[in-house]
Amino acid sequence: MAIRYKQCPQCGSTKVLDILYGMPTMEAFELYERGEIKLGGCCVTDADPQYYCRECENEWDREVAIEHAYREIRGIKAIIHNDFQSVIEITIDFETGNANWIHHGSDEKRVGEQRLTPKQQEVIRKEFRRLKMLNWKAKYVNADLSDGPQWQLEIIRTGRTLKKRGDNAGPTQWAAFYNVLTQVSGKMVD
Repeated sequence: MAIRYKQCPQCGSTKVLDILYGMPTMEAFELYERGEIKLGGCCVTDADPQYYCRECENEWDREVAIEHAYREIRGIKAIIHNDFQSVIEITIDFETGNANWIHHGSDEKRVGEQRLTPKQQEVIRKEFRRLKMLNWKAKYVNADLSDGPQWQLEIIRTGRTLKKRGDNAGPTQWAAFYNVLTQVSGKMVD
């Protein structure tokens, strides 16, 4: 999975313990004694952290881990074959703030570039999170369809690049993702 819940978003350590809340059982006390969990207390609220870093003593929950995972995205590269005569390539680089795209049509090639403001970058990141892009499968295939999109996506992150692709298929959020790319680059196709 692309979201590492048990990696400290503060120091990067994987020396992480689950935090157990409520009245501990004898088994929970034994796990605590062996250093396998952290006891969080008897009172349970909606805002309790779920994880504890043994290196820096940071505590966080799943939402913080998800937000951190999307903040680690340094950029994306997408290549989309919409039909047999149209190919779109788009790169969004969050480190430089640049978005570049090329549209290869049947008789033409259009190139574009845009400097993204910090606010635009934030909107794009939020859209990627809303679309749960990091949770997409590595491959989508529909062998029964011959005229769907062919696409490749690289999600460039701190530490590693995730690769996703589709052959006449995509995640349920594909149309919304394509819409985000269209908004970034103006109207990519006529």
